[in-house]
This record gives sequence, structure tokens and C-alpha cells, in this order.
Amino acid sequence: MYNAQLIKKLREGDHHAYKFIFDHYYALMGAIAYEYVENYYISQNIVEDVMMSIWEKREQLIISTSVKSYLLASVHNKCIDYLRSRSREAEVFSLESEIGSSSCYIPDQEMFEQIVSSELEKKIEEIIQSMPEECKKVFLLSRYGNKSYAEIANELNISVNTVKYHIKKALSLFREELKDYLLTIIALYLYLFNQ
Repeated sequence: MYNAQLIKKLREGDHHAYKFIFDHYYALMGAIAYEYVENYYISQNIVEDVMMSIWEKREQLIISTSVKSYLLASVHNKCIDYLRSRSREAEVFSLESEIGSSSCYIPDQEMFEQIVSSELEKKIEEIIQSMPEECKKVFLLSRYGNKSYAEIANELNISVNTVKYHIKKALSLFREELKDYLLTIIALYLYLFNQ
């Protein structure tokens, strides 16, 4: 989904756009937050706060960068707020001067993120190609063709319920196939950048 289209749909309250953001960025946000606070539960709370905030304030959202940059900057800011609240101002200011106030992560982490993003895209493409033909058609029309269930049903000459069935099946495939993959990525990230 293109950046401008994603922001537009999110502002309109589109649950699919919100789910797209969750599916694509939640794990990375959690890993970044953990780098700052070094506590799994707190990092998850921070990410959940960011996700909740973008939904609650979706109509007023002003995103001049990419959605990913906006989310990572939001996580960065929440983490800094948390650390300040824990009376660790000196450590936070030192951290900000080392990485720069405009950056959310160091170059090695940026390179890691780019590799993960590329690999994740390949994995998603593999899952799409492995879908049964009609399921794949429905999914592509919905997610990339930006068509409603009714439009897809009309175009493929099937019922709306059949469209819903195929979408549910496709999302189930993604959940199953990406579950272990994302956990592996998080574990690798924490291993590499928490030494």
C-alpha cells in the first residue's frame, strides 16, 4: 500500500489500513523500544500506546515523512519520555547527542531494518504466490487493487461471502506463515543490538 494512500485510509478510519500498519511495523517498533528501555513489557506498552494514539488521533494526523519513519519517531519520543520519567535525564541526553535528535536508531540498526524489510517483502510475495488461484485474485484485488468486497464479487462473478472467505483464508495464511518468521527476526535483532 502506497504511503499517501495508507495515510488517507487511516484518516478515514479504515480498519484494513490500521491492520496493515500493525502487521508491517509492530514487531520492528517493539524491537526499537526494547533497545531504549531494556524491558519487554514496558517496550510493548510503549508500542501499544503509539498504536492506540495513531488510531484515536487519526483524523488529525499530520505525517510529512513515511508512515514507518513517523511510527519509529513516535516510539523514540515515547521511550525518551519514559526514561525521563525514571529520572535518567543524563543518560537520555547523552543518548540523544550520540545518535542525533533526528535519528531513531544507529546506522547498523538502519541497515538491519532495510534487510528485514526486503526479506519480509520477499516472504509476503512467496505467501501470495502460494495461495490458491481464486484466493490470490481476491486478495490482490482487495489489498492492491483497493476494491471493495462488492466490487471484487462483481468482477469475479462470485458472492460477497465467497470474497470474505478468501480474504479470511489469505490473512490466516499470513498469520501462520509469518508468526515464526517475525519471532526469529525479533530474537535476532535483540541478539545483535543488545550486546
